[in-house]
Amino acid sequence: MIDRLLSAFWVPVVSILATAVLIVAVGELLLYFGHMEKIIGEVREPYAVVAGTVLTVLVMLGAAVLSRSSSRS
Repeated sequence: MIDRLLSAFWVPVVSILATAVLIVAVGELLLYFGHMEKIIGEVREPYAVVAGTVLTVLVMLGAAVLSRSSSRS
């Protein structure tokens, strides 16, 4: 019974921490793309927008796949 109580506590804590780390990492990545040096040219912000859009599409596709697989069960 103690195993169930510990897993009931640690699963939400770990998922919240993982979500926070993911949000910070993605934010730092988008800031990096937005502030790239002049290696790529004068206009740098579109790279951050494209990266954010691709990330959003990947998250939405993953959520759709997960929701379809959970609804079949």
